[in-house]
Formats: sequence, structure tokens, C-alpha cells
Amino acid sequence: MRSLGALTLVSLALLAAGCGGSDDDTAAWADGLCSALTAWTASVEAAATTIRESPSADSLSTAVDDVIAATGTLADDVKGLGRPDTDVGRQAEETLTELAGSLERDATALRQTLDQLAGADLADLLAAIPSITGTFGSMANSVGQAFTDLEQLDAKGELEQAFQDAESCESFSR
Repeated sequence: MRSLGALTLVSLALLAAGCGGSDDDTAAWADGLCSALTAWTASVEAAATTIRESPSADSLSTAVDDVIAATGTLADDVKGLGRPDTDVGRQAEETLTELAGSLERDATALRQTLDQLAGADLADLLAAIPSITGTFGSMANSVGQAFTDLEQLDAKGELEQAFQDAESCESFSR
């Protein structure tokens, strides 16, 4: 599970290292994205800790429900950001729409796994933990890939500068 948080933070840090110009709207877009990702990452990390420290039917159900809810919020927030005011705004918006879709599919897989475990004994619950935490990892990989894609789109560094300018992205640049 250490790789989950590390991957997300490393991916976000890549964006914070750039240069270029930005306006207030693009910085607000970056700020909204970083805020949404900070909240989601905290939820996923807390869920993973809960599962690892207290493997029970209740804790597993609560953790998965928390990640599903956080993922729904992130997907809504990402879709609501719209397009940044840059030359690559349309492509950035498409990248985040794809990210939201990927995360929603993973949340659906988590829900299906949890539903299959209804009434399961402890052995079955413990056996399902690698699948669940693997899905958490898949979600983190999707976030990382989205940021790699954004970085590759951003030849002029406009998005990177916006991430530097956005207050909520400060924790990703350290």
C-alpha cells in the first residue's frame, strides 16, 4: 500500500516542476484538481490503513464504501473542472474525463467485490483483501497515468505553471 500514496504523490510532483505562463483561470483549474486529488488520496490511504490494521467485515465494508464515495466525488469534481484555459485545454479535459471514467469503473469493481463478500467468513474476507487493495493500486495508477498524459501534452508548460501557482498543489511540490 505504500506504493499507492507514493505513486500518486510522485505523479503530481512531476507536474509541479515545470515552467511557463498561466492565468488566474488556469491556476484555479489546477487548484480545483489538486484539491480534489488531495481529498481522494487521503480517503484511499485511510481506507487502505483501515483494511490493513483491522481486517474485519465491517472495516472492509466501511473502507470500500469510503473509497467508492470519495471516487464518486473525485469523478464529479474532475468532470466539473471543465477545460483549462490553455492551448491544450481540450486534450487536458479529455484526459481528466478518461480518468473519471476509469476511476468510476474501478469503484464499480470494488462495489461488486464487496457485494460478493456479503456474509462471507473471515477467511474469505482476508482472501479478498489483495484484490481490493489491487484495485486501489489500479486507481492510483490511473491518476498517475493521467498526470503523465497531461505533462506530455503541456509542451509550453502552461499547466505546470498553473500547478505551481495553485495553493492546493503546494503539498505536491515538496
